[in-house]
Amino acid sequence: MSADLLLHATLTVTGAREQLPAVDARIKALLVEEIYVGEFEEHHGDDALSYDFKVHGGIPFPAFAAASQEFPELVITAEWVNVAAGRSGRAQLSNGSITQRTED
Repeated sequence: MSADLLLHATLTVTGAREQLPAVDARIKALLVEEIYVGEFEEHHGDDALSYDFKVHGGIPFPAFAAASQEFPELVITAEWVNVAAGRSGRAQLSNGSITQRTED
């Protein structure tokens, strides 16, 4: 994927409600270490955490994979659209591994 292509991705964390504050703090700490070009917004609720990215080049997926491994009871769902490339997809992470993946 070319670095100048814009990717819109939403990553949603669901599962044990009492673990959400801790995983949110861990994801933020891991994102500080990631290099990505773009922006993200948070849209958190009582039952889920949602991170909305508009980035060039790719999703900062390693941060979410690491958090998933550290919080194996939680599920992270990633949905993305790359309009310029005409592609979209969805993946689920659990315990640090991709458990489902589809791409159009």
